[in-house]
Amino acid sequence: MTSMIARSLRAAVRTKGYREALGWIIAIAAFSGMREGEILALTADDVRKEDGIPVINVRDGKTENAVRLASLHPMIRDRLMRYAAVCKGRLFDAKNFSSWFKEYRVACGVTRERVTFHSLRHSFIGKLRAAGFSGDDLHEIVGHAEGVEQAPSAK
Repeated sequence: MTSMIARSLRAAVRTKGYREALGWIIAIAAFSGMREGEILALTADDVRKEDGIPVINVRDGKTENAVRLASLHPMIRDRLMRYAAVCKGRLFDAKNFSSWFKEYRVACGVTRERVTFHSLRHSFIGKLRAAGFSGDDLHEIVGHAEGVEQAPSAK
């Protein structure tokens, strides 16, 4: 997914009245590369400081390596920390997420079916690669199993 599409999605959440949770789910994915299931499983206690650094504790994941601490991007860390501080239990209601995201994606003018929520993860990984991350460092950040490589032409 191009950065233009990601920006459009983030802007639409703020301006088109979609539920606040949807905006947070998309922002977390765009700025951390976390998988949909990892984000939807988050609890208020998972957003915290570890040694003074704001992080998300990813406890539920697709692979053993998916269990990790994900750094919070400066663009979202302060507001997300405040949001999580007032939540109890799970941060997000997962039952309507797929329909929310599809409706919202179409409302933003993103109609290509190949553009999915997972495209945000691919975009994040592409940005990491462009910044020079590779190998074990990249795998650790995004929770890939060792030896798993995403195609260089990430969406």
